[in-house]
Amino acid sequence: MVLTSKEYALVLLKWNPDVQKENSQQIIWEHGRRNFQLRAEGLLSIVAPVTQQHDLAGIAIFTRMQ
Repeated sequence: MVLTSKEYALVLLKWNPDVQKENSQQIIWEHGRRNFQLRAEGLLSIVAPVTQQHDLAGIAIFTRMQ
C-alpha cells in the first residue's frame, strides 16, 4: 500500500483580524469560489472550516501534482 499511496499538501488557515473589515467580504467570497474551481479540477481534495473556538479558521488538503 505504501508504494501506491499519493502525496498531499495540508494547509492550515489561521484567522486574520482584517477579516472584519468592510471590503474583506468580497475577497472571502472570491476565495470560496476559487476553492470550488480547484475542487472541480481535482486539485483540492478537502476544504473545511474549523468550527470550534480556535486560532484556526479552516483546513485544506491539496492533491500533490506530479
